[in-house]
Amino acid sequence: MDQPQVQLLHDTFFDFAVAQEEETPTTPLSVAELDSVQRQLHPVPTLRLVDDELRDASFLQRELCPRNLPDVSGASLLAWSRSKGSVGGDLYDVFRLDESHIGFWIVDATGHSVSSALLASLARGVLGTHARTAGCCGKYDPLDALDLLNVELLGHNFADCSFVAAICGTYDEKTGELQWVRAGAPAPLGVNEAGDVTRLSSDGTVLGMIENPTLERHTHVLAHGETISFFTDGLEELPLDWAMVLRESAASSSRSDDAPLSRYPSHSLDALLEILEEAAGDESLSDDVTVLTFRASR
Repeated sequence: MDQPQVQLLHDTFFDFAVAQEEETPTTPLSVAELDSVQRQLHPVPTLRLVDDELRDASFLQRELCPRNLPDVSGASLLAWSRSKGSVGGDLYDVFRLDESHIGFWIVDATGHSVSSALLASLARGVLGTHARTAGCCGKYDPLDALDLLNVELLGHNFADCSFVAAICGTYDEKTGELQWVRAGAPAPLGVNEAGDVTRLSSDGTVLGMIENPTLERHTHVLAHGETISFFTDGLEELPLDWAMVLRESAASSSRSDDAPLSRYPSHSLDALLEILEEAAGDESLSDDVTVLTFRASR
């Protein structure tokens, strides 16, 4: 474009701007109009809004798990949970049923995203309601609780393949007896005071797939110093051998300074918490993880 053409274009634009100013007098914009213009010129990034909502959802999901574990006579408890992302499909609860019984459950909804978090919240509602209604009259039964959860899941008739793995149980403070029902979750590990590890297997299929799933009640009386650890399958994705950690924790406190648990007394659950945190690290996990461990002190 040569100089005369540039000048002609400039003059034409100038004349148009003057004409527009004469025909449309300038009036101050209202606050609402200014906000609208600002949003159009500087839209809030969608990703930032999503991140804010996920952060809020993550906080709320953490609040669904107990802040403090109940005091338990004759045993110490450890509970630890970490989601793969902001929210996940793992939830747990530990609660008092009466003056001598503790109830507990862990649910692991399929996947590890917002949809799995919603499914886990549904499971929490069913199990929590059953604990309140049956527990107050001494009729709480882990097998009934998981049966109710299975019926609820099937009743929703989810379009995708949505299911829940779970463990539900009770602990008797007077006798030291643990009773649990396993539905598709990994079999818990038992470790005696000598460090011998046993996989406490029992039948149990996942919930939400078929009517009348196979569920089996398992009972075990904790001996002095014995540990029973329940967990979701995400634990197997962490870079640690949980059975070896439990065995080491149950061993004698006379160990060398560089032993993994040497700075902790024997049977210290604080040591196990620190090891889990170190194994999980600050990076994103490959799956949600929950661990609930009982250790007899009687």
